[in-house]
Amino acid sequence: MGTDPRHIAIIPDGNRRWAKAHGLAIWEGHKRGFKQFKPLLTAAFDEGVYCVSAWMASMDNLTKRSHEEVKFLYKAFESMFNELYDAPEIYSYDVRIQAFGEWESFQPSSLVASIRRIIEKTKEHRRHLLNLFDGYDGISEMTRAVQTIADLKTVAPDLKVTPELIKAHLYTRDLPPVDLVIRTGGEPHWSGGFLMWDIANAHFHFSEKMWPDFDEKDLLAALEDYRKRERRLGK
Repeated sequence: MGTDPRHIAIIPDGNRRWAKAHGLAIWEGHKRGFKQFKPLLTAAFDEGVYCVSAWMASMDNLTKRSHEEVKFLYKAFESMFNELYDAPEIYSYDVRIQAFGEWESFQPSSLVASIRRIIEKTKEHRRHLLNLFDGYDGISEMTRAVQTIADLKTVAPDLKVTPELIKAHLYTRDLPPVDLVIRTGGEPHWSGGFLMWDIANAHFHFSEKMWPDFDEKDLLAALEDYRKRERRLGK
């Protein structure tokens, strides 16, 4: 007990419901949610967290919602990446930023350029990792990995399928296992197989608060709750 989580994964749920509860347009919830992100990120790093992963948008989010909402999300994503590019915290905390998912294949060229720009700018940073999952779902990630390994076995039939081999063919091949998952929004369920391989031994923290109301105090409470737990890992 008392160990700091090295890798936390965040599902920032509840933006739309927060907006509805406050009589606001959906995009006002998203806007408020984006404002929460940077202070929470720096709070996590200050608490000794090495790696933060956050689910920006699933494939379902981007293909099943209204054109107007998705268009707003793309603009908000682009603004967020541009703000991160200029944010002094990214450099003072020496944060390497990575993006995972299908964002390169179908999102607007200006957004793709913004993502590529900050990935390139921070690629040599080593103190912390920020992983943003955009146009992502874990089922597709795992399916892709399994298909790649199946293709390898057609030319190397004796290839032994091991946990290490599977990990090596995931988007997250270079990330440490997730220690703590935080999901806001008051609905304690999983979605889309988010990081399904990497959360195998993770602890979970479900918050009743919608993401726009989840602040630094809530994050610190989640981290403190984790520190009080015993990680037995089957022992």
